[in-house]
Amino acid sequence: MLPRAFTEEQVMFRDAYRKFLSSEIVPHMESWREAGIVDREAFRKAGERGFLMVWPDEKYGGMGDPDFRFEQVIIEETAYAR
Repeated sequence: MLPRAFTEEQVMFRDAYRKFLSSEIVPHMESWREAGIVDREAFRKAGERGFLMVWPDEKYGGMGDPDFRFEQVIIEETAYAR
């Protein structure tokens, strides 16, 4: 495995995203799979919490942080979600 080094902010981001997945996404995953579509409300809630558009500038609604490790956190935690 490659060495992994995350900032304190990224560790907090991971914890917040993991909690978001657990409360807002995982309970609905099976029904969304059956429907073949994710409810728009899930995207709205993710956006409100800053989990969408991490790298674009704040003027475009993002965090303005080009550090890919935030995206890495999202990818990893989404893959682990059940």
